[in-house]
Amino acid sequence: MHPGLTKELGTSRQKTREVFKHYRVGIFALFCVAIVLAASPLSLNFIFPAHASNSNTIDIQQLNKDVMSQVKVTHNQKATAPFHIAAQHVATTNSAVMPNNTGITLPYNNIGTVMDQGTTSATANVNFDGAHYGYSQNALIKSGLFSGTSWFGNSNYYQEVVLNRTRFDWPNVAYGAPDNVASAGQVISLPATANATSLGFLGSATNSIASGKATITYTDRSTQTFTLSFDNWTLGGGNAKLSSFDKIATAMTYRDRQGGVIQSVKTYIFYTSVNLQTSKTVQSITLPNTTSLHIFSIGFGQSSYYDPYSNTGISDDANTRAANLDGSGDSYSMQELSRDILPGDVINYLGTQLYWPNVLGGSPDNITADGQKVTFNASYGAGKTTIGFIAAASGGPSCGTINVLLTNNSTYGFSSCWSDWTLGGGKQYPLNKYFFGFPDRNTANGSKQAMKTYLFYDEITLPMHASGIASITLPSSTHALGSAAPGGQLHFFALGLGSGNYTTNVGSTADSSTHIFGNFDGGYTTYSTTAMQKAGMLPVSLPTSQPGVNNALNKLTFNGVTFYWDQNASVFPDNMISNGPGQVLSLNNPTPNEESETIPVNPVGNATRIAFLGSATGGSSSGTVAINFADGSSQVVTLGFSDWCAKTPSFNNQIALSMPYRNTATGSQTITNHLYYAEFTLQPLHPGSVPVSVSLPTQPGPGVMHIFSIGLK
Repeated sequence: MHPGLTKELGTSRQKTREVFKHYRVGIFALFCVAIVLAASPLSLNFIFPAHASNSNTIDIQQLNKDVMSQVKVTHNQKATAPFHIAAQHVATTNSAVMPNNTGITLPYNNIGTVMDQGTTSATANVNFDGAHYGYSQNALIKSGLFSGTSWFGNSNYYQEVVLNRTRFDWPNVAYGAPDNVASAGQVISLPATANATSLGFLGSATNSIASGKATITYTDRSTQTFTLSFDNWTLGGGNAKLSSFDKIATAMTYRDRQGGVIQSVKTYIFYTSVNLQTSKTVQSITLPNTTSLHIFSIGFGQSSYYDPYSNTGISDDANTRAANLDGSGDSYSMQELSRDILPGDVINYLGTQLYWPNVLGGSPDNITADGQKVTFNASYGAGKTTIGFIAAASGGPSCGTINVLLTNNSTYGFSSCWSDWTLGGGKQYPLNKYFFGFPDRNTANGSKQAMKTYLFYDEITLPMHASGIASITLPSSTHALGSAAPGGQLHFFALGLGSGNYTTNVGSTADSSTHIFGNFDGGYTTYSTTAMQKAGMLPVSLPTSQPGVNNALNKLTFNGVTFYWDQNASVFPDNMISNGPGQVLSLNNPTPNEESETIPVNPVGNATRIAFLGSATGGSSSGTVAINFADGSSQVVTLGFSDWCAKTPSFNNQIALSMPYRNTATGSQTITNHLYYAEFTLQPLHPGSVPVSVSLPTQPGPGVMHIFSIGLK
């Protein structure tokens, strides 16, 4: 690839997986795909029609449990995303500087939170308001705010959020310890902070609105006096309106009294701020002598900070009007999301590391695609070959072009299409992987609507031998699915980089699943894992190189070869599509590791044979495979697989598993299907040299080849 050469390479590997070359008929007769070849031989444009589905029957909670059992989430520990985001045509280095991390220490003197009764010890002597009422710590966590040892038992567990261009540390204290300052004239030292333009406060007042005179002292001994005010923490039990000096930082549907007894009244944490004098450095602040005014955190803000998030898509259930993902006032629920994902989390999706927005519900949290440029730190982008996204579309499925710049100045354009966040009200098939689901959505009228909504995962895989990602540019415009006309809106919540150079596919689903995220053949038809287990496949769990983590694998022993491949919970990939040229699968993985993107191969000493487990869709498929040995030699063989529903195997395939039915998006279909076995005698240059990798066929066909596992004997 010559530097600067731009090639339109079509779609991400998920689109290649989900909507492939050959589509079946029958119950999917209405499902079709048009592949239009443009002037460049490498230019592919996929046109996907919308389809009716039964997605309203999806068990959201079970799918979330399944996904999160395999996705590694590191909760907020002040992790800084290794990339910068800039607006279109704006220099990245000048526009994406985050507010400084202040590390302000507060003299907490009041216990303001308590755990709900029955969830854990609720014996904290809470007395936020003088009547032994306090915030529910459970409700605070569900709104995205948690504090150190009180929940996770780790004193180094920090929660940090950005609100209104201001970075705040939430109290990191032991459970039952003071966690807020009842203002009584305390003098608080503040660290010298460059380019600070404002001082922000998170807190609230008890009994009624609380105000008092506060004084900022600068290092030149000059002072600035202002009135610090907070609204009542319940807005007068719901009878008062929010004051002009406050913004809602987070909202909860209830509070607790001593012993953790829940009281159903909307309860709030507020944000307020004061502008600082320019060209001066703050030394300290003297708080008002108003004990009914409570402060949880103080932080510096910067007016020059460019907030890349242009849309608010997540709201608190107690403040649903604060977000508007789709232009109609609807949004995701923070309380549902926080069951697994919290502000500032780092998410490892099978080897791709993504960074969730470090914001609370009701604050801008997603990028509406408008040509923004994302520049990756050099060390983070080095050697990376995949770009992952957590995103969704509103207003219907939507597509746009993502441009990728490599460190060698090569550029690529990828078509990126995303499903509507409601799957068209449950009437469309997905274009992307399942990441997280919500049983309902928040609305502009303050209520919930029984409408399933989703966040999806998808990724771009670079061509073989291309690596080192410098930056990406998000679509500057979007168009409707299958049309050049403008339509839909793309919302990117999280992104990050990973490694891997093969296309994966979701090829099996459990019989109990009625969802439509399995798509082995391009027609949302899959193997039945239940039928495969009855035919001899065993679910197993093996130790991995990750401490405390086990790999959930499928195991099959056939013809003296033991095969392993991933259990997929009906939504994760479990097979690879040969989608060359030159894709290489590493075999050096005797201990399975979800993050390694290698094949779990059972080690066999002095192996003389290599075997492949797989099948083809859309007809049989064969191609040339190179087996690469440790001594540097290679062996070329022709690997072929029969169609998974073929009546008679070809290519000398042996039937390793035979099942009487397969799963569809709406149930099961009685048709015999198979998983095949193919083997070859190893012929290294030096006898005894072990195979270390295989290069997949560069142009298999006419069907689509799927490889589930590789084994030795």
